[in-house]
Amino acid sequence: RVLFRSISVFLSKNGTYQLTVYNLQGQVVVSKSFRDQTNLTVAEWDAGLYIFRVTDKFSTVVVARKVSVE
Repeated sequence: RVLFRSISVFLSKNGTYQLTVYNLQGQVVVSKSFRDQTNLTVAEWDAGLYIFRVTDKFSTVVVARKVSVE
């Protein structure tokens, strides 16, 4: 088992994106704009399942993933 302290998001298309992370209760944990790539430190987050959602400038979902933090 590998435990990660941070998560990196890289997108192949240049542009400005919005990253929103939700917990399973639907609460926003992180919301930030970024260009092409960003990093999040998750070492201090509560253990659990999180939903990562990246949208483009048109609010189109580019990436949506479930991530388990232990």
